[in-house]
Amino acid sequence: MDLSQPLSSDTRERVYRAWLEHSVLVVRGQNLNPHELLAAANQFGDPLHQHNTRFQLEECPEIHYISNQDKYEDGRRYIPGSGYHTDHSNAANPPKATILHAKSLPKTGGDTQFVNMARAFETLDIDIQKNALPALKLSMSINQAIVPESWWGLQKSVRLKLKKYFSPVNSNS
Repeated sequence: MDLSQPLSSDTRERVYRAWLEHSVLVVRGQNLNPHELLAAANQFGDPLHQHNTRFQLEECPEIHYISNQDKYEDGRRYIPGSGYHTDHSNAANPPKATILHAKSLPKTGGDTQFVNMARAFETLDIDIQKNALPALKLSMSINQAIVPESWWGLQKSVRLKLKKYFSPVNSNS
């Protein structure tokens, strides 16, 4: 598949179905310029307008770069998204997907990991799915997830079962 060219409707549908089934797709051997990457993304929907303009490409502002070569003023490396995060989970209508296009990768490291939260939910005890989780409320922050007071109201046995899925800031388990 060559993403620098328009895909047939049949190919687009097969790619979309594969994504729904597997949640992550890897398409190797692509060497797209920013405009080709945007055109490829547009075949699957409208890209989200980026609120942070710091990393947008001047020639194609809809595309943002991630680099391990950026530095803070004090010389330390700045690597955006280096901690666990979910892209744009703060948006009122979060995007259905994220597209990454690697131009240069280190021999080691540089990993992007995927967590299938739907699968994590499916593997929870049914009692936790139906009773414990609906009682929780989460506050999102650009800096950290803040564990709500409702966490501490849960029975200790339920908190211990949930702890393998969540890491509360306060450790009074």
